[in-house]
Amino acid sequence: MTSDQDSELFSYEPFTRHPFYIEINRTLVQQALNYLPAASQGQPIHIVDLACGTGMISELAVQEVARLKRPAQIIALDSSADALQRAAERLAGAPVTFLQSDLTNLTETIKHADLIFFCNAIHLIPEKPALLTRLFRLLSPGGVLACNTTFFDGAYVPGTERCYRLTIRGALEFLRRNYPGMRPSRQEGGATMEWLTADGYIQILEAAGFHLLATTLQQAEMPPEAWQDIASYSEFIKGALPGIPLKPGALALRAGAERVFQELNVSFVPRSWLQLIARAT
Repeated sequence: MTSDQDSELFSYEPFTRHPFYIEINRTLVQQALNYLPAASQGQPIHIVDLACGTGMISELAVQEVARLKRPAQIIALDSSADALQRAAERLAGAPVTFLQSDLTNLTETIKHADLIFFCNAIHLIPEKPALLTRLFRLLSPGGVLACNTTFFDGAYVPGTERCYRLTIRGALEFLRRNYPGMRPSRQEGGATMEWLTADGYIQILEAAGFHLLATTLQQAEMPPEAWQDIASYSEFIKGALPGIPLKPGALALRAGAERVFQELNVSFVPRSWLQLIARAT
């Protein structure tokens, strides 16, 4: 299997196609745009979509600025050439510029922004304070940063903890049956996703110079299909079953997810998203 095929098979993209996921991110885009000051006549809003992936946030931004009848220049940035190509196909004809770059070269790639979206990715960044400081410097005075995550300390809705325990238990049983001797490693993983509390995120935002405008916990009902899709996501596999290769890890976690819905006889599992909007003061 090539790296591109591997990336596609264990991608986050299938999870992003679910209606609840789109609506959660649409809510954030709408709220962030509402916090922008009125632009001078004819002056476009400069929007940057960091870690844009295949372009869902950029697409929502295009839709919302059109609805508000505000001119905008949108930059969609990602380190993956494949993701950017798919984003460009998705947004063909839209006022979006696509740039390939990683987050360490932001100041060389982007001169300034009025609004930065950093959605569904901040949990993957090991040096969050340093990144937030760079984002603060990129924003125009009064500019807005909007970010969110469902990988934080507080994502589990009270009463659903058993669902996650059953998923892991079912995954481990699947591995014992189908891959004897394959066990998660205590030495690997753990740093893939750093789960902060909501207060932890607020503290590092304020330390970087931001003024918090809104913090929201938005709850979504995840159906079995979404549970299966997140179980196949590479970063989720690495965190849940460290040291297990992606393919058996995905198969194991999908089996564990199936067990949750069968054993508990539920049609969905609720989960919370942390939505944060802050202004560069």
